[in-house]
Amino acid sequence: MRQTGLFEHLSTHSTPSHSNAEDDYALINSVRAHLQLLLNTRRGSVVIADDYGMPDFTNFLSGYPSTIPEMEKLIKQTISKYEPRLKNLQVRFVFDEETPLLLKFKILATLHDKTKNSPVTFESHVTPGGKVQLKQ
Repeated sequence: MRQTGLFEHLSTHSTPSHSNAEDDYALINSVRAHLQLLLNTRRGSVVIADDYGMPDFTNFLSGYPSTIPEMEKLIKQTISKYEPRLKNLQVRFVFDEETPLLLKFKILATLHDKTKNSPVTFESHVTPGGKVQLKQ
């Protein structure tokens, strides 16, 4: 049976898939959707967990590029705490010569399922409006 986030589990009424490939795809999509939510939630905006989410990245831009290691560390700590399905987490800044002012990060981890562990990579970038977009 696939692992989904609590909100996702409560909001869907479909029966679990019997295909391992479909289960893997659903699990990865569930993790990606939760990371998207987590990285776009401003820290302090969730009543029951005031450290859920990320600080405003625009505060780090005045010290760019020297603030990159701190941003990597904050992303890693937040994901480690609030996405337990990811283990062996690494967050790396990706410099892009074509768009040097666009903040891009690669998130590398092991996706932990009840029956196996699979490597997974997500790429994120922070839009000029401060939103994080995530793709696998």
